[in-house]
Amino acid sequence: MDIVLAEPAFLEVWQGPKSGRLIVVSLCVRGESASGLSLNKYQPLYQLLSTLMNIVRGDRDKLVNTEGGAVVIGVYSAVGGLGKTTVSLNITKQLSSEGTKVFYLNLETVNNRLIFEGQDVREGQQGGLARLLYDLKSAEEEQQAPKFPVSAYACRHPLLQGDTFAPLDNLNEMLELQRQETIDLIEFIAASGLYDAVVIDTDSYPNGRTEAVMERADKLVWLVTDDDNVMRKSRSVVHPFGAIPSGHA
Repeated sequence: MDIVLAEPAFLEVWQGPKSGRLIVVSLCVRGESASGLSLNKYQPLYQLLSTLMNIVRGDRDKLVNTEGGAVVIGVYSAVGGLGKTTVSLNITKQLSSEGTKVFYLNLETVNNRLIFEGQDVREGQQGGLARLLYDLKSAEEEQQAPKFPVSAYACRHPLLQGDTFAPLDNLNEMLELQRQETIDLIEFIAASGLYDAVVIDTDSYPNGRTEAVMERADKLVWLVTDDDNVMRKSRSVVHPFGAIPSGHA
């Protein structure tokens, strides 16, 4: 036997071994505390089994989100032109090539059309990002869940081998996207059960969208160089919590 998976109440009275090569995992509901390794029991079965297989194989680095949602990876640089979009796209393509279901979310104000040049990519059946933002706001006002999954608004990008949103026609729709709306958008995608990872490309200058990504990201990739200007601007960036959370790179 390699692994034992049970609710905390059963593990408390279990008389079997809890050390050595045997892996013990607690199945918890959101907010419930448990000693050792724990997973959210209310998640898609395929996702739970995939996580357990990674644990058994010893690939613990892939277990970065025990709440059952997708891993959120933010990519940021305090100065433009450091290759932030290139890094984001390559992370997406690399994860996709390994069989990971990835959503690429571009929250940049400009240059968010570059990856669509020469590609025949259309909006989802229910429209694109603009329509999704409207539906999320309406659902919140009505205190109901959105009627359609994120896949209904997204499109498949042939080069990334992952889902994304077609670029917005109106730049103001991106500029009006505030911090809480961005967090709600990220949560909707990450909690959909359709993806293993969400890779987010952000603006270099501070705004509500950038703050939301820094706050919500499970992993933050921060690009710097040994240039004095880059280092100075990187030091001047203030995280919403006053510091970058530990474990972010």
